[in-house]
Amino acid sequence: MKRISILFLLCLGILGTAVAQREETVFGRSGLRLSGAWGGSSLQLSAFDGDYALLSGGHGGLEFNKSIFLGWGGYNLVDEVRFADLPTQNLDFSFNGPILGVSLKPHRIIHPRVSLMAGSGEARFRGEPGRDRLFVIQPSGGVAVNVFRWFHLAVEVGYRFVDGTELSGLEDRDLSAAFGQLRFQFGWSWGGNRVDIDF
Repeated sequence: MKRISILFLLCLGILGTAVAQREETVFGRSGLRLSGAWGGSSLQLSAFDGDYALLSGGHGGLEFNKSIFLGWGGYNLVDEVRFADLPTQNLDFSFNGPILGVSLKPHRIIHPRVSLMAGSGEARFRGEPGRDRLFVIQPSGGVAVNVFRWFHLAVEVGYRFVDGTELSGLEDRDLSAAFGQLRFQFGWSWGGNRVDIDF
């Protein structure tokens, strides 16, 4: 858990550094200004015990300064997953939590995007009593495409870190894995000051 907490703080620090170009205050003239609202769905391809599996998810939230997304999202395991040591048991796995996303040069048709999601999850074997409460953190990065003003598409890669697995026969590393995902976003940006973020 300590390792995951340090990683979480490190990711927040990196995102915070990217956002802080000049001194701004939350409620001052140069602070965060609401500029849009977005929601949508995600398809995530990841690996469990060497086999690829699909997770589906959804998200929604608010956009600030054209560059910062604050929202909530969640994912559920869609495919059947069985582990070599537990060949008769199907895994149910889901998680949700807050999302912080930062778009770099969002006015461009294709632009970089980084995000961080962290929250709680649960895992259980289908048909078995009991379930694990988990902590999940997944940083990701990729590119977003402004297809229409009301529809954006993002392709991202990242890594899912899971802590707290106590199901018999499973460890944290069995649920932690790299992933690739396709994110569909629907919404509208109506105003606010754009802040182009450069490293």
